[in-house]
Amino acid sequence: MDMPLFDETRAIFFDEPYPNPFEITEMKTLAEVADDLEPSMNLVVAQIGEKTFAMPTLAMVYHKVAQGTLDETPFMMTFCVLCNHGGVFETRVEDDIAHFGCYGFHQGMAVLSDVETQSRWNHITGHCVYGEKKGYKLERIGDIRHTTVGELINTDPDTLISFPVFNTEETETANRWNNNYRSQHPAWSDGLLGTFAVRDERLPRFDMGVGVWTGNTARYYRVLTLNAQNNAIVDTIDGRNVVVYYDEETGFPSAFYTDATAAEWVPGIGMRLNNGTTYKNGVIRSGAQKITPERPRFQNIRWYGFSYLFPDCEIYGE
Repeated sequence: MDMPLFDETRAIFFDEPYPNPFEITEMKTLAEVADDLEPSMNLVVAQIGEKTFAMPTLAMVYHKVAQGTLDETPFMMTFCVLCNHGGVFETRVEDDIAHFGCYGFHQGMAVLSDVETQSRWNHITGHCVYGEKKGYKLERIGDIRHTTVGELINTDPDTLISFPVFNTEETETANRWNNNYRSQHPAWSDGLLGTFAVRDERLPRFDMGVGVWTGNTARYYRVLTLNAQNNAIVDTIDGRNVVVYYDEETGFPSAFYTDATAAEWVPGIGMRLNNGTTYKNGVIRSGAQKITPERPRFQNIRWYGFSYLFPDCEIYGE
C-alpha cells in the first residue's frame, strides 16, 4: 500500500490517547482458556512470524491499539471499528521501540501517534503522515482477520491470546461503539464526517465489504453482492482463483485461494467446492485430509476505507 493522502486540516487530533492503548503483559494459549469462553466470541487474529496471536474483538474496538512483545519482536495490533480494519506492525522506529495510541481521526479512520515524538501514523499502512517522523513507515508484519473462538480452537488451539480487564463503563462503551459502527447505517457525528478528505462516489460511503489485494490488483467485493450470490464467489485475480465468501459461522467475509471454479453453501456440510473439497468451521477438507487454507491479503472494510487506500481499486461485478 502506498502512502495515503493526508490533509491535516481535516484531522481531529487529541493531546492524549483516547482510550488508552492496551499493554500486553500476559499471553495464554487459546486451549488453556477456551472452556471459559463462548464459542461465538469474536476475535481479531493475525499471524506473527511462526505464532498466531488473537485479541477479543470487543477489546480492540475499545482500545484500538494493543502493544507487546512476541518472540523478542516488539509489535502492535491495531483495529478501528469505524473503517473495520487495522494491521500488525513492528514498533521499532530507527532502532528504538516507540509506543503508540489512538490520538485522533482522519478520513473516518483512527490516527495513531507515538508517545516519543507525537508524530501521526496511518493505522492500516503504517506510514507516518504528519510530524517529525513523516515519511517513515513501520514494518507491517501481519494482516488481521476476524474469526470466532469456536473456529480458532478447531484450527489453531495453540493461538496466543490476551485479555484486557474491563470495568462496567468500559464494557458499556465498547458494546455501544461496536453495535453502532458495525451496522450498515452507523450514526456518525458531524465532527467525524468532517474528517473526510477524499470520497469515491462509485459506492455508498459506508458500504461493507471485503477488499482483496495483490502486488498488481486491488478488488472490492460488496457484502450485498456476496449475499446475492449465496455468500460464495469464485473469482480470478492475477491468474489465481480465489473464493470470497460470507462465513455464517463467524459472521464475517473471508477469502482463500483455490483451484475450484464454483462454490456453494450446503446445509450440514458447509461450503462445497467443485474440486471435491469442502470448507466448514475454518477447515478445508479433501476427503479425510485436512488442508490449511492459503489466503490472499484481504481486509473486511467499509468502501470509504478501501477506496482511500487503493484509489484505483476495482469493484467486483462492475
